[in-house]
Amino acid sequence: KWNKKSLITLLKNFVKDHGRVPVASDCRQKLLPGVSIFEDHFGTWGNAKKEADLPVFGVSHGELYVRKEDYVPRSFRNE
Repeated sequence: KWNKKSLITLLKNFVKDHGRVPVASDCRQKLLPGVSIFEDHFGTWGNAKKEADLPVFGVSHGELYVRKEDYVPRSFRNE
């Protein structure tokens, strides 16, 4: 049913519809397919977001990422 392209589209549409980047709890709340679906296609939830050109929040593998509260994707800004 799902493929990489459709999942990336879902993530990008989530940002447009909700005005924020999705987090794993959005999957648990059934706003998106389960995290395991993204993991099956991308390896990790973070990789799925990276492939959709969305930030990954927090610290991962020694890299510090932006806080979700501070991030508005450039393509969605009202500039």
